[in-house]
Amino acid sequence: MVEVREEEGGLAFVFSGKMDTMACLEVEKDVMARVHAAKGAVAFDLAGVDFVVSMFLRLCIQTCKELGPGRFRIVNADPAVRKVFTLAGLDGLMTIE
Repeated sequence: MVEVREEEGGLAFVFSGKMDTMACLEVEKDVMARVHAAKGAVAFDLAGVDFVVSMFLRLCIQTCKELGPGRFRIVNADPAVRKVFTLAGLDGLMTIE
């Protein structure tokens, strides 16, 4: 579901599978606790994710707000998942690579 890796300058959360409501409920508290304690930048790696729901978008928004400008990014998003972020207007709020 989610693996956390320490990287130079911060943390990478590597998500896998469908990020549906149940998956988000399972990981939200742990993810936000680690984000709150993070000293550097945070990346959500979505290479293994092919489906996201609005609750996952909310988790991304919370993370972005918690960290502040320039410290959060989405990486390796599948084109269909990237489109969800774009349609929600989040590509103006956070970096999506």
